[in-house]
Amino acid sequence: MNLGKGVGKGYLKNFYTSLIFSLILAVIILLCIYGIISITMHELELRTSFITLIFAILMIFFSVLIEHRGVEFPFYLVGGAILSTISTFLVICLYLGFIWILKKGFPDLDTLILSLSISMIFSFAIIKLIFSKF
Repeated sequence: MNLGKGVGKGYLKNFYTSLIFSLILAVIILLCIYGIISITMHELELRTSFITLIFAILMIFFSVLIEHRGVEFPFYLVGGAILSTISTFLVICLYLGFIWILKKGFPDLDTLILSLSISMIFSFAIIKLIFSKF
């Protein structure tokens, strides 16, 4: 199949890479949305001890990571706390979203395709924003 002079393997590789990463990030976004729904509807609960354990592990990880980048004492703890708070929220939303889908099932096909396509558009924009050269 001849795609024209301007289109080569590099363009198709970029297309497939962007498509795969957008699809993966879209699924993560959907799981987070279902996790937020389960949190707001108080349908699925997670023990405070597990939340604290996740936060502690992530805070140690991010604090050590930031410390090795040369940041001074109080600042790497604050940075680790901020990053671990955000990461803990995302991990909890992903977990509760996965449990929500296991218990309640997927929505109807039209809603699933619509939400996945909207999430793919947002995830593609996020990916391009992150990897763009300012």
